[in-house]
Amino acid sequence: MRDKQVLRKKKTPSKDNLKVVKISVGLMRLKDGVLKTVRGTVLPLLMRPESDADELQRAAEQKMKTFDRNLHGGPYVLLYPDGTKITTIPGTEVPFTLNEYKEVVGKAYQRITLYICTAEDFFTSSQETSSESNSSDSEVIIMSPTSAEFNADYTLVWELADGESGTDSAAPIQNSPSVEILQDLMIRNSAMLQTAGCFRHVRSCEEKKMIVEDYLKWYIIHRNNTAIERFKAGLESLQFLTALQQHPTVLTPALCHADVKLSAAEMENLFQPEFSQQGSNRRAQEEKAMSYWADYLLDCEENDSSVTLEEVLMFATGVPCVPPAGMSPLPRLQFLCSTTSTFPMANTCANILKLPLLDTYGAFKANMNFGINNSPGFGCL
Repeated sequence: MRDKQVLRKKKTPSKDNLKVVKISVGLMRLKDGVLKTVRGTVLPLLMRPESDADELQRAAEQKMKTFDRNLHGGPYVLLYPDGTKITTIPGTEVPFTLNEYKEVVGKAYQRITLYICTAEDFFTSSQETSSESNSSDSEVIIMSPTSAEFNADYTLVWELADGESGTDSAAPIQNSPSVEILQDLMIRNSAMLQTAGCFRHVRSCEEKKMIVEDYLKWYIIHRNNTAIERFKAGLESLQFLTALQQHPTVLTPALCHADVKLSAAEMENLFQPEFSQQGSNRRAQEEKAMSYWADYLLDCEENDSSVTLEEVLMFATGVPCVPPAGMSPLPRLQFLCSTTSTFPMANTCANILKLPLLDTYGAFKANMNFGINNSPGFGCL
């Protein structure tokens, strides 16, 4: 009887071991005593999710040298976006691996960016940081580029909820109850904060105010720098910018929106009626509609209607308030034949509101409310 031969299958690598993911790596250099990112150096890098810090550092260094022959020989240090050396997962004693870091920051791999710098630059920045820390009680920031250093054309990389603006998104940091939560939020939103130039290592909860102020300054001013400069260039025509700078308070009402609530009297004076010939039957109907219109505006002002004055103006002109420079063309009232429509209509391009001719105020008010409430934003029914 022959011995049975046992054939062993050759082991093949598992799918997990073969999987690679794409992250980004960039270069930091010492400038003015702090580590700062070098623009134009960020490159994609394919790595295994389980890669540790040493593997990442070697791969990043090789990638950088391949694309930049003038790169120094090294040695190099692998850094987080805030300029701290990568050894463990932030806030823990867990040794760094790419997949662990991805879980902590809550980002997709392709949105992770890490950096390398020479050991000499890192050592120098660390020495300066320690020296300044010993001479001052204030926190020293390893990497804190100013907002002005960031290109205004960079897009916002903070993931916003639907309908949420960038300024609203600063609220989580501003409301951080502890330094641990603040540090976690800084890591989660490191890409956005780095773009804004206010990503830093924090050691006290009180720093959140400065971070929010820096971010809002970038979001409102520096991010829109190109548009602001173009606006200023337009104002320079006919020396208007000079006049504005010399007399800002005089020109404020013409340029700046004032949040003043509309009144029924203002709305009544704003819309000028176009009547039919005096003495005609239609003129009598139009004058009756005008009295209904005045009563309707008072009901809107006194919250005795399902429609506000701002919604009436929006329906008729496409804007919810009167612009500082006024309206052109001036808003007008026209009147509809009963055979045309018993509901209001509007031409927002010409700022024309067309009122229905009805027999009673109750019917007029009900039809005005229905028409305005059922219009998609503004337009006609």
